[in-house]
Amino acid sequence: IAVHEFTAYRMNQYSLGGNDFGCKSNVVNFEARSVNANIVTRRCVLLSMGEVTVDRMKELIDNKAGAILISIPQNTSQLTDVDVEGWNEVESLLMEAPIDTSVYFTYEQAELATIYHQVRTGLNSDHAATAVAALGNVFHSNGYQI
Repeated sequence: IAVHEFTAYRMNQYSLGGNDFGCKSNVVNFEARSVNANIVTRRCVLLSMGEVTVDRMKELIDNKAGAILISIPQNTSQLTDVDVEGWNEVESLLMEAPIDTSVYFTYEQAELATIYHQVRTGLNSDHAATAVAALGNVFHSNGYQI
């Protein structure tokens, strides 16, 4: 068993005029999944900033992802205007309504990139054709908890 520690920042939450906005939850103890997983309910979905879109975030929130961890580049000055515009749209979506899903941000780093790659390419029970195959995948998966 290995432990990897990294700093993550929770999305803002605020109340205005008696209405809640932003991330209402702070729970983040879930099995890790990549954004292409079939089942995200009660899972922590790992995304890079380039994978984040308004539609993808709506889908993850609607499908009751337990948590979302978004890795952002260390040097954001290298982002294009299109990247920044897309991110501003996502930010508006996330901050204009209450969100039950925990949303966290972290900076890209080598250990997290390794975990992300292993989760993305590893076996998981979500894609199994049968219950026996799903059970076999459980024993062979990396089983990252985030």
